[in-house]
Amino acid sequence: SKRWVCMIYKNFGFNIRSDIELPFFISYDTNGKVDIEISQVITKPKMKGPEQEYSVSVNNSERLVCKIVETSDALIMDFLNHVCFQYVKRNGVYYYYYYCYGEYSKDATERLIGRFGMAYLLTWMGMTVLHGSAVTDRSEAICFLADSGGGKSSMAGLFVAEGCFLMADELIVLKLDGENATLIPSSPYLQLSDDSLRRISLNSYPCQPIVIQFDNNDIELTNRIDLRTVSSREACNCDRMIILERWNREKIEWHKYKKADAYMKLLHYLYTPIIFPFMRKNLSSIIDRIELEHVCFNDCFAQFDTLKKGIEG
Repeated sequence: SKRWVCMIYKNFGFNIRSDIELPFFISYDTNGKVDIEISQVITKPKMKGPEQEYSVSVNNSERLVCKIVETSDALIMDFLNHVCFQYVKRNGVYYYYYYCYGEYSKDATERLIGRFGMAYLLTWMGMTVLHGSAVTDRSEAICFLADSGGGKSSMAGLFVAEGCFLMADELIVLKLDGENATLIPSSPYLQLSDDSLRRISLNSYPCQPIVIQFDNNDIELTNRIDLRTVSSREACNCDRMIILERWNREKIEWHKYKKADAYMKLLHYLYTPIIFPFMRKNLSSIIDRIELEHVCFNDCFAQFDTLKKGIEG
C-alpha cells in the first residue's frame, strides 16, 4: 500500500486526499468528507470500451498521442509511453489514479500529475481550466491570460500591490453557477521573476521556496511570493478575461472579441496539451457568460496606471 504523505486538505473547493502534495496550497483541513482521492497504481488501467485517439505535435518530429475511453462514471486517458490517467466516480467521490511508464524528473512529475492530471480531472468534472492569473476586489474576479513570460503574474502582482486579492496563478479554474461563471481560488502564492519582484511593491510579503513532495522526493518551487494574507479563499463571479500581449510599440491598444472569436482564442489557453470534445463543451458554456478582451502593451510596469484604468473600465 502507498503511504499518504499529506493530510486531507481543501483544494479548488474540494476535500482531497492524496499520496502526493499538489502545488496549489489552499487551506488544509483534517476533517470533512473526502471528495477526491489521488494515488499511483503499478499496473496500467485497462482500456475497456471503444477507444478514441487524439494527437498533437510536440515538435517537428514528435507527436503526443493519447487514447481515451469515457463512460458515464469513468475516464481513462492513456498518453502513450508517457503517463496514463484514470478517473472514476463512485458514491459521489472522484478517484484519480495515475500510472507512469517510466521515471521522470521531479519537476516533470509535478507538472504531469499535479497540474495536467488535475486539470483533466477538473475538466471531466465539468469545469474549465485555463493558463493564467486572477485577482479580485472581493466582488468580481478579473483573469489575465498570456503565454509564458507574457506578464500575467506581474499584472496580478501589480493589482495586489494596489489592494486587490490574489485568486489564482498558473491555473484558473472556472465552473458554471447558474447564469454565472464562477472562479474558484486556486493559489495564494504568486510566482515572479527577480526583476518583476523588484519592480512591484510587495516587499512586505515573504519570497520563499515552496516544497512539495512526490513519494519521498521534495521539489522546491522558487520565486513564490507568499500572499496568504491577501488571497481570496472564496469563489466569486467572473465575467471578464483579458489576454495580455507584449509588443514593441509605446501605444496601448485594446480589442474586444465577439463570442465566436473569443471561443477560438480561449482554446489556445486551455491548460492541457490535448483538447477533447468534453473540454470544448465546457468552454462553450463558459464563453456565453464572459467578456474577452485583448490588450497590447510595451511594459506593464511603466504603463500600469493606463492599463489599470482600461481594465477597471
